[in-house]
Amino acid sequence: MKCQRTAVTLLTVLIVISTPGCSRDADAASDKPAVTPAAARPAPAPAPDGTLFELAGRFGSPAALWCEVGYKVKRKSGVTTKSLELEVDNAAAGTTYPVTVDGFAAGTITTNAKGDAKFELVENKEQLFPQGFREPAAGALIRVGELLQVRLDVLNHLVGLEATVAGAGKLGGKVTYKAEQVGDTVTKEFTVKVTGAPPKTSLPVELAGVAVGNLTIDVEGQGRLKFSNKKPPPFPAGFPEPTAGAAIHIGDLFAGTLQEAR
Repeated sequence: MKCQRTAVTLLTVLIVISTPGCSRDADAASDKPAVTPAAARPAPAPAPDGTLFELAGRFGSPAALWCEVGYKVKRKSGVTTKSLELEVDNAAAGTTYPVTVDGFAAGTITTNAKGDAKFELVENKEQLFPQGFREPAAGALIRVGELLQVRLDVLNHLVGLEATVAGAGKLGGKVTYKAEQVGDTVTKEFTVKVTGAPPKTSLPVELAGVAVGNLTIDVEGQGRLKFSNKKPPPFPAGFPEPTAGAAIHIGDLFAGTLQEAR
């Protein structure tokens, strides 16, 4: 009888000791973080619109032979567009030149009577670059026949200002100022463009209280005034450096201020 009681006691102790261990395992399992099903995770936000990547190259002098090349990747309404643009000014008139990009024959240009020509390649959801064309990178070499060659570099936007022109009737337009840097070269450009203005008029343009030129309006009510250190006409003497908040006056037609471009 004593042996039977001892066996029962040992069995009871074993049951008591083993029970808490099972409870701890269950508690540990319940402490594990819940895993969210892949289908329930939120979708990543779409990439914003705008310019994603930009290269540029410039050659020569605006007063003589001049070439400007730009390669841009931008997104608008979810569509990515890649474009390569080349412009030549003041070359020999009526001449055809081959255009190559890192040795790839991209096409040809033919200059007009002024010796100017433009070339463009575009890739988007409706068209592609030519087969075999490799997208340019910094350092890519662009050749225009034996006329010139230029290398692409990263384009840095230093300043971007604008003012939207609006007023009575169909008046519209924009005043812009931009400063950009490619390599060691900084270029600047100031432009005033209007539509719907009184035809056949000439309007003085003031920037920060300084008269900088006259805007000539044609018979269709359109006009443009432009200064640049890339192409003629150059900035006039005493042209003030544009800044955010600078006042713009176009005769009695428009008054506004320059703001950071969006």
